[in-house]
Amino acid sequence: MNPFRSRSRTLVPFLAAGALVAVPAAASAASVEPVYHEGNPNCMDLGYGHEIKFDPPSAGTKSGDGVSVQMSIAADQFGAVVDWSSSAAIDAVIVKGGPNANAYVYAGESSGDTGLHAPFNGPDKYYGLSHVNFCWDDETPPPPPGVNPPPPGGNPSPPAPAAAQPPVQPAGAVLGKKVVFGRSQLLGPSGCVGRTVKATVKGRRIAKVTFLLDGRKVKVVRGAGSYSVKSSTLGAGVHHIKARVSYEAGSATKARAHVVTFQRCVQRRIAPRFAG
Repeated sequence: MNPFRSRSRTLVPFLAAGALVAVPAAASAASVEPVYHEGNPNCMDLGYGHEIKFDPPSAGTKSGDGVSVQMSIAADQFGAVVDWSSSAAIDAVIVKGGPNANAYVYAGESSGDTGLHAPFNGPDKYYGLSHVNFCWDDETPPPPPGVNPPPPGGNPSPPAPAAAQPPVQPAGAVLGKKVVFGRSQLLGPSGCVGRTVKATVKGRRIAKVTFLLDGRKVKVVRGAGSYSVKSSTLGAGVHHIKARVSYEAGSATKARAHVVTFQRCVQRRIAPRFAG
């Protein structure tokens, strides 16, 4: 059973029933990596027979089937995060936000954790919290390595001599594969333009850019790229260049669109007027 790990954080105060105020706090990662689940899974879907659900996800304590769970809500640089502790071992926690959910599964069970969050909504924020499910079953986890299970009516055998331990992971290190999110920006003209109009998309993890001029598709490039057009081919007035950007698989970044607006200004000659 994993001990509850307490970190220095700024918690969201519980002002009234269901009332929360988000307060920025230092980022704090959960003790296990989240597993992304599409849709709205519950504890039964994950194979657990007991469930306590915080819906809406307000700070407080709930009990069921002999287990009490205390939950609080804090914030890191990406949005709301969940901290929790329990009177008994919990196998998994489901954090639902947006159309999908993150499941935090504790292989050896846990009595508490910090920093749980909903899936990302783009590269720099989580989806807002929808609800949080705490799951457990009636099975007892296996004994720690080196400890033999006890015989009927007896005590477990003493642990075997400790094997050489691997180097300790440095504090703050990230376990598992880190997701590098996609980013992009569109650089282009504004106001009255000269002879050539050019729009350029820059960023990272960009798979494809589709350029549209006044709603008409004019160019598709692989990766980041540019589109240019002679202003003489455009009518006088306001025009738009839109760049639809899609990102590489594995970047966990949804496609997005950028727009620049400019104007072709045409000077008209005014014939001089003479008095008399």
